[in-house]
Amino acid sequence: MPELPEVEVTRRRLAPAWIGRRITRVVTGPPSYFFLTPPDLLAARLRGRVTTDLTRHGKYLLAAFDDGSRLLCHLGMTGQLFTCTSAEARRWLGVDPHVHLALALRDPAGARSSLLFRDVRKFGKVQWLAPGVTAERLAKMGPDALRITPRALHEALAQRGIPIKTALLDQSVLAGVGNIYAD
Repeated sequence: MPELPEVEVTRRRLAPAWIGRRITRVVTGPPSYFFLTPPDLLAARLRGRVTTDLTRHGKYLLAAFDDGSRLLCHLGMTGQLFTCTSAEARRWLGVDPHVHLALALRDPAGARSSLLFRDVRKFGKVQWLAPGVTAERLAKMGPDALRITPRALHEALAQRGIPIKTALLDQSVLAGVGNIYAD
């Protein structure tokens, strides 16, 4: 299961390939619990947008767009976000039923590529967020595990009479720590 370090590596790998690119085409799978925003609406909202930033909070990735909207992505247990050429994307889409979202991208010079979200078990999630809207999932989360200060962590843990692993896994205390790192 991707945890905070793996999600951060994914963010760093994707940022140069996604930021500054225009989404020219959106291909989605059928409606499922993978889509927190219905696929048709998601496609309509993303088409034509330019990605301006890619950030992470806990295990969530947030792509920001030129109109102030954002795309919330969670990899779940088996999710993968990766870029490829447009030809490779066509091959993936033609044979792999686990690719649930494909974004065709074009950079300012006209070069084309694709970003794919593949998830075998569909525990991953995508949600479009209107400008100024905060995702309910993010609102419930505590400070990011890589940004919390020692003092803030001490204060958060001092208020709890539970085992340390249980407290570390509580995303409202510390966002991003999963079972592997809590151990």
